[in-house]
Amino acid sequence: MAGDNSAVHAALPLLRPGEILVIAARGAGDVAIIGEIVAECAKKQGVAGIVMDGAVRDVASLRTLGIPVYAAGATPRGPHKGFGGEIDGTIACGGVVVAPGDLVLGDDDGVTVVPRAWCDAVLPKAEAQVAKEAEIIAKVRSGVTTAEIQGIAVPEVSDVAG
Repeated sequence: MAGDNSAVHAALPLLRPGEILVIAARGAGDVAIIGEIVAECAKKQGVAGIVMDGAVRDVASLRTLGIPVYAAGATPRGPHKGFGGEIDGTIACGGVVVAPGDLVLGDDDGVTVVPRAWCDAVLPKAEAQVAKEAEIIAKVRSGVTTAEIQGIAVPEVSDVAG
């Protein structure tokens, strides 16, 4: 049931260091599924981050916790318990399928999921993209415009004011 965090509490003791806790909260924004206490417990277990398609509370505390927490929103209203859920199964989080063992990566721009079977193929492509973007930034810093880099013609503009 949306707004129930009992499965989260049941999953916390099962988490291993380095794992990401991904919670399918059905996008519920009116009830916080986790807050400071759950996040502290996850941190104690060595979790590398928390991702959920629902709301959190205690945002100020979560920001200083030392592990990344990604959520669809925030609300002061707390969850209820007793309706259960599923642990360590394939879920949909924010419309994305996430299975146990998938690689979950996040930064200030958001979160992405790489299916476990694709990890070996994705890494060289990601490294190549990072290298390509570093080259572009070096060109921009040397004075080349993004229009030049992209091969986009810049129109000539006449001085209509003068």
